[in-house]
Amino acid sequence: MSDLTVVDPKGWEYDLHSIYSAYIGYFQLHAVPWYARSWGYVFTSFASFLAFSWPVITVTDRWTHLPHIVTRHSSVGAFVKMVKTRFGETLPQPPNILIVSPFESSPRPLRSLSSYASYKRLHDTLPAMVLNALKMRVRMGDPLAVREIWGKPLSLLVSEEGFKSPRTGKKEESNQGRDKTFLAIDFKRNDRGGRNVLEWGYAVVVCGQLNAPGHWPPVPEKDYRKGYYIATDHENKVRKRQSMPDVFPDHMVVSKAKLPQIIQAVISSFASPDSETTPNTLVLVTHGVSENLEHFEDMGIRLPHNVLILDTAAYERALYVGGFRGTMPDPKSPFKPRSHSTTLSLENLFRSLTAPDLEWVGSSIRGKKLGHRVSASLSSNTTSKTLGIQQRKIFEYPLTIQAHASVPLLDVTMYQAENNAFICLLSLQALLEPTTRFPRVEKTMGSVQPPSNTRRMRFETMTPRVLDPWAYLGVNGYHNPHIGGYILYPALTLPSYKISSHRRHSTIPPTHPNTPNSMCSSFASTVAASHLATILDSESCRSSHGVEAWSTASITYDLAEELKQMQVERASSKVLRQGGVSQVTTRNG
Repeated sequence: MSDLTVVDPKGWEYDLHSIYSAYIGYFQLHAVPWYARSWGYVFTSFASFLAFSWPVITVTDRWTHLPHIVTRHSSVGAFVKMVKTRFGETLPQPPNILIVSPFESSPRPLRSLSSYASYKRLHDTLPAMVLNALKMRVRMGDPLAVREIWGKPLSLLVSEEGFKSPRTGKKEESNQGRDKTFLAIDFKRNDRGGRNVLEWGYAVVVCGQLNAPGHWPPVPEKDYRKGYYIATDHENKVRKRQSMPDVFPDHMVVSKAKLPQIIQAVISSFASPDSETTPNTLVLVTHGVSENLEHFEDMGIRLPHNVLILDTAAYERALYVGGFRGTMPDPKSPFKPRSHSTTLSLENLFRSLTAPDLEWVGSSIRGKKLGHRVSASLSSNTTSKTLGIQQRKIFEYPLTIQAHASVPLLDVTMYQAENNAFICLLSLQALLEPTTRFPRVEKTMGSVQPPSNTRRMRFETMTPRVLDPWAYLGVNGYHNPHIGGYILYPALTLPSYKISSHRRHSTIPPTHPNTPNSMCSSFASTVAASHLATILDSESCRSSHGVEAWSTASITYDLAEELKQMQVERASSKVLRQGGVSQVTTRNG
């Protein structure tokens, strides 16, 4: 081999061995007695064919992901010109040469092959190149590569119906490749900019142990192994943190010095031996790779060279750009479609998995799964802040869409290491296995609570999964800022109710615990509950949204009775005041 130089892989697309094979096939097809010609010795073997000294590079195909030793089209022309110059005959260029579409875009080392020994040495490096290409494709979020390591058939990328088994003739999914271990991790370090790791959480699923007995897909509640470690001096802050339920009720408190050893031991317990040619059984899953890799480097944690690193943010963005997630509103601007360059945060990614599919139709959105048309008014004179997002006007959804089922894990505290790791792995599985059942987690409600004579609603956790109406309830189109929002759905719009007082006739304002309007919270909750009970009490609503149980006692509010009671109280107070005045008059008399 000559000294190495690097070249742009663009234009290097002719497989070298296929050129020789194409010539032999051409001679046979057209009955050319090449063995009797003066130039016939060039084709007696592949080694003789290599004596021409071919310039080559190594690439992997963009579509088949197979490795190839390729050359340029101009090199084939130079070979034909050499035969004509030496032997006086013109060889045609065979039409069936294998053309490769290089996956690599970075410069590749250029080599010159003139013997079979040099070709064999270069061919032995192809498995390592395939591994490097696979690592790159997985890290970039290539849907084909991710489905390949998960064990999903590549032919099911567009259709989830499966393929017919040659043995049974029934449609089923392939169980090949389900031998990887997916380890999702997340760190929490000092908020003041330090590099000290304060928390580390992980969630892992060992696919090989589940696929062997035919248990597929994994059930997150039962099949995920979870761990949560907190630094000693950070434990008190975690306990004082006012948070919603965690995925990990148990945790371990360790010193900062021992935390790197624990992380290294956990990784080693799932990783297979290092190799230069075959991928590791361990797949590291994160949402945002660079920061976690920096933590590994700072803590001195070593990852095997052949470990695959999967970024759920890049994978979801690749699915959206490829059209596999449909069209969705932009998280920051709900009245605009999401651009291809937008990367969802872990929280927004998880929430997008629980919403019905929406389709943009002009200036409106159509609900695909529920079949309702949802209009979006762009009136400039109406503004309301809903779900923490400044919108021009609230979406006018039909009430049947507003009766959302509960989304488990949606109310757990985000941006904590233990919850983020679990949600990261769960989101990856939900993207790959749409039928994944989400686990149940008890939730704390917002400041708007259901009345005491109602039972908590329970819903089946089957797709499509949508929201708990109590947790996101708004009265008269207002949103409670103390209740977590949802990026795709506004608060429920209810009609206005008015109360007559002595000297004013006012509309009930939105409830807020820190304002004088909080005295109306009980009334507003009762009114909202009555309307939700009417909406959700129908059999059609329960069947369409999977409601298991609603209130056994009807929630009623009679405005006439309320006004009558107020008149009685007003009359009583008037009588008391008059009686007091008469008593004073009697004494004075």
